[in-house]
Amino acid sequence: MNKIVVDMQVPLQTLQLFDTNVLQVPPSSVQDAELKRLDELDKKTKRDSAHYSKSVQERLTEKNVPFVIRKDNSLNIPQARPIEIGWTLLEHKVYENNCIFIIPSTLLALYICYWIYRLDELRTRLTNHSVIFIFIISLIQETCEMPFLLAFLRSGRVPFETYRFCKFWIAFNYSLNTTLLFLNAHLSVDRYLFIIHPNILNKYKTWIHYAPIAMFTLIAIMYSCSTVLFYPCEEHFSYVDQLCGGSCYQLEAAIGTFDIIFTVYMPLSCIIFFNILLCMRVMLQRRRMRQKNVWKKNVGMLRQLLSVSVLHTIVWLPVTIVLVLVVTSERPSDLLIELQTSFVLINTIYLSVLGNPVVCVFALPEIKQKMRVLIDTLRRRTMSDIRLNAIRPVATNRVVITTR
Repeated sequence: MNKIVVDMQVPLQTLQLFDTNVLQVPPSSVQDAELKRLDELDKKTKRDSAHYSKSVQERLTEKNVPFVIRKDNSLNIPQARPIEIGWTLLEHKVYENNCIFIIPSTLLALYICYWIYRLDELRTRLTNHSVIFIFIISLIQETCEMPFLLAFLRSGRVPFETYRFCKFWIAFNYSLNTTLLFLNAHLSVDRYLFIIHPNILNKYKTWIHYAPIAMFTLIAIMYSCSTVLFYPCEEHFSYVDQLCGGSCYQLEAAIGTFDIIFTVYMPLSCIIFFNILLCMRVMLQRRRMRQKNVWKKNVGMLRQLLSVSVLHTIVWLPVTIVLVLVVTSERPSDLLIELQTSFVLINTIYLSVLGNPVVCVFALPEIKQKMRVLIDTLRRRTMSDIRLNAIRPVATNRVVITTR
């Protein structure tokens, strides 16, 4: 039997290319590096595929959907209904890819925080207070609560599989969502008084403007934490569902119905009602407002209100409609049940959190002005670099002959 003399620096993948009886020259360092890169890429692809299939397997098992694992780690689901596998794949793929927007949204939010700290006029203006508080709550949810969501979407499991973490995550998420809805409802009422009844607001500024912001924030946090942490019911957490499957008190008929009405229906109805009422009052009184030279100011405040409220209304309205249909229907359809139990629909709520910094740029005039200055500066800098790097024709050498 022939023996092979092998250089110890040759990687294992290169040895597999050798014939058992023929001695070959080891590849060059460039080929060696390329083979190593391809080998690592192939291993990473197989590992990601196996990891993704494993997380999908857990979701399908929870939903009692039969499946078969192929040799390449892919899944064969012969008897699954399209809606079941559709929502399962959507939970893992669509929102996992969309969560990349958290990076530019966070950077823009930090830019807004810088100018809120620097500009005293921005902080002292009464019309900006509610918008700033909504922005702060959204920033807390984006930077402190959404990382748990990203970790869940990446692995298909709760980041920390403990009873205490599930309690904390649910209470934290419910507190932030309820606070945002309450503050948006207060913003709608507050802006209505600013435009239609400014004298009443100026007279009772402390009780109508300042106190409700603190009161609604405390009520939302205390109610959410007390129901999640102290309601007497037996928890059955699932570590393969977002928010561990939710809290047990929502399954109780009385407290569950009250919770939906108090934390979702009431603030959302208040937002829609006062926004429509304010738009109608502004259009009916536009002639009188123009005579008093307050038309431009009131329209600006109305746009500020609509830019913030419409964003939260759009993302919460589908969830609310589905909940109403499920509660009022004697036999809800399979589609409604899947929509209610699937967290794909609920995750649309995070679109308002990610889009809030963009809305604040247009809702806060001072931030909008600073953003325009920044964009103009970057544009001038880019045009200057283009002109400096432009190719210019080489000047020909001229010979000048002087005569006396």
